[in-house]
Amino acid sequence: SMYRLAFTGKPGHGGVVVTMPDGRLGLLEAGYNVTPWTRLSPLDYRMPLYGGSTWVRERHVPLTPEQDARLTAFAVSKADKRYAIGK
Repeated sequence: SMYRLAFTGKPGHGGVVVTMPDGRLGLLEAGYNVTPWTRLSPLDYRMPLYGGSTWVRERHVPLTPEQDARLTAFAVSKADKRYAIGK
């Protein structure tokens, strides 16, 4: 895998930073707190809970307002649903 080539080991977890409906930044995560749930949490609440390093990959081209709204709608539609562990 690419993680081995970069000598970084395996990633511990992943998520997507999105704009929440109230305008704050949020983190959409599958497998929230090692559970089979997908959650959308305020970024300022969630990030301090992680120990160690956090990697953030910035987009090369920012989202348009329409794309950002669609991503927010997607994140809200997936929040609080069971994560498909078997896939």
